[in-house]
Amino acid sequence: MSYKSCQISYGLFLSFLKAAQTQDECDKKEKENIKKSEEFRHEYTNACKNLGIDGSSTKTSEIKKAIIGLLEDLPKTYTRIAEESETLEPCR
Repeated sequence: MSYKSCQISYGLFLSFLKAAQTQDECDKKEKENIKKSEEFRHEYTNACKNLGIDGSSTKTSEIKKAIIGLLEDLPKTYTRIAEESETLEPCR
């Protein structure tokens, strides 16, 4: 094997090592992203549960409608709280 062919082989070897390292980094990043995605999904599900809406829809418009529906009920909620607070005793 000539010196030049050894240089080419070594160059290919280095390229292969770099590609393998890049692949390992990508695999690690993919696992991290999958884990983060699962965490975000869990947070989203909990937030929807706390709001009392169904978060199973992937359409943003349906989620917006559900939240707006909650806002429409807000005056009724405030009225009910105000009526219930009339029975409270004064604080001393």
